[in-house]
Amino acid sequence: MSSPRPGAPAPTGNPAAAPVAILFGLGLLVLAAICVRDLLIATGAIGGSGWLATAFRWVARLRWHDWMLPAAIVAVLVGLALLFAAVKPRPHTHLSLTSPAGVWLRPTDLARLCSGRARTVAGVLSATTAVSRKRAVVSVTVGAPAAPDLEDQVRAAVSAGLTALVHTPELRIAITEQEAS
Repeated sequence: MSSPRPGAPAPTGNPAAAPVAILFGLGLLVLAAICVRDLLIATGAIGGSGWLATAFRWVARLRWHDWMLPAAIVAVLVGLALLFAAVKPRPHTHLSLTSPAGVWLRPTDLARLCSGRARTVAGVLSATTAVSRKRAVVSVTVGAPAAPDLEDQVRAAVSAGLTALVHTPELRIAITEQEAS
């Protein structure tokens, strides 16, 4: 079994820090708008009092209060959570094939492949598949009565399609007999 082409990076999902980065960016845009407002007030273009100067004066007059210790602890915990989100690896979104060209397959495509291969077995009326990185569950509906070796036939047909994967998921077959109308 060969591995993917060296140097071909695995497709990955968004980092855990993406929502935090978006919120941080929006916060910086709000801060920029406040700075522009205060600049316009300072130049006399608009009337009013500046928010930043007032906020800095309020912070400068702060003295120790009992609420500050829990606030500091919460700030440290939030900082640790943000640090964890920043270094958390991105989730893998695709499955690698044994192709020397470094080909990747989405789990949805693998599920379609498995369902299609299961439908080629005689006696199978319909098939659906749920795929994760570790497991592929193929649910087939057959006419009653089902052949005694139908599960083995479906397993063989679907397994042949999974041989192209670098890491073959565990294959489970669920057979449901359809009642005659």
